[in-house]
Amino acid sequence: METSGLASWKIERNCLVLGLWIGDGTSIESSNIVTTDGLSEVKRIQVIRQLIGLNASDIRQSPSQIETKSGRVYMFSEPR
Repeated sequence: METSGLASWKIERNCLVLGLWIGDGTSIESSNIVTTDGLSEVKRIQVIRQLIGLNASDIRQSPSQIETKSGRVYMFSEPR
């Protein structure tokens, strides 16, 4: 980490976001799959992303997800 020139806390936070995306994300968009009753999980995702300068949406559902507990939390670099 020292040779990269980045502070270790920045690397750790970036790894957390990458792990979230790999664990529950998709390869076609920057989002994580969540359940609509998992609000604590959504808050953790939002906090971790904010720590590295990204924003995270609230839970969004597509029309096909309305009758389910499934949704997505999107990440982006500009406020929306």
